[in-house]
Amino acid sequence: PKGKKCRVSDANFSLSSGARELTLGAIARTSAPGSLTIDPANPTFTITSAGAPVSGPVHKVGRTTGWTSGNITNTCVNTGVQGSTIVLLCQTFVSASGVIVGSGDSGSPAFQITSGNNVRLVGGLWGGNQSGTQFVYSPIANIEAELGTLTTH
Repeated sequence: PKGKKCRVSDANFSLSSGARELTLGAIARTSAPGSLTIDPANPTFTITSAGAPVSGPVHKVGRTTGWTSGNITNTCVNTGVQGSTIVLLCQTFVSASGVIVGSGDSGSPAFQITSGNNVRLVGGLWGGNQSGTQFVYSPIANIEAELGTLTTH
């Protein structure tokens, strides 16, 4: 749209000193959906694939609301970022009846559980609605279109 800046993802690559140690191919796992406590006996999900979602719920583990999930309700939606001139093209919406996202959850990995603790990375969460019942994520293909091919597992 005229006067807007279009992108296909809300992803960036940043390096900073003092960054936390990361484990390639792992997503923090809480003790149960809705929990903020990392499960000491089973602390991570393992990313075994990345790509477009298949049928079933999409999950995320966020700093504010922990492990939550919902169902895809809209795909490939051009979405304006509130308070900016940015429009993110072809984004995916996930909704639930209860709270699944809150301020501070941005950057959470969006994934689907394929079996046990194995997951398929489908994108990166960047926003949600005011009631917290819907989140928006940039599909992994869009992220790679902007950043290049990523090693995820």
